[in-house]
Amino acid sequence: MIQTDVTSDAMVQATLRGTVNNTIERTFDFITVDDVVLAILTGPTALKGYDIITGPWGHTGASRWLNFRSGLRAQETIDTHIRPYLYAYHLTNFSDEVGALTDLATSQWVFTPAGTRTQVTWTYSWRPQSPQQLTELHTWVSQTWLKWMTSTFEETQRLLQRDPLGP
Repeated sequence: MIQTDVTSDAMVQATLRGTVNNTIERTFDFITVDDVVLAILTGPTALKGYDIITGPWGHTGASRWLNFRSGLRAQETIDTHIRPYLYAYHLTNFSDEVGALTDLATSQWVFTPAGTRTQVTWTYSWRPQSPQQLTELHTWVSQTWLKWMTSTFEETQRLLQRDPLGP
């Protein structure tokens, strides 16, 4: 289930919820590994690479520049890394037209065991550069970023599909 809301005069929020047919540890590790984003991101928000600023990746405080195929750049910094339950980071210093719309996006992945599967809630919250840009930011998140979130999550589900005869 996907939902997008303008929750106030100050933010756009997009939330995706779903189940991954694998253990919580395996799901968390897959999402948080440093280069998984290069393998599964497609479309205008696909990455062509990244440059580590502070590391190593996978630890609170680690930071990197994301280089999108569209030419967009943004700085990503890990805020919380509590294996296997919570992974949070924020994006800042956006380039191009996105930088004119927003100065901060926060992301949070919450992992909950569901038997042998994992329930995942993934939320992005976007702050517009100014209140006048809230509507345009909402449109961009709805038309571009949500497609990326959906394709990323669907590919995660596909790649983590366990063998029904396995553990």
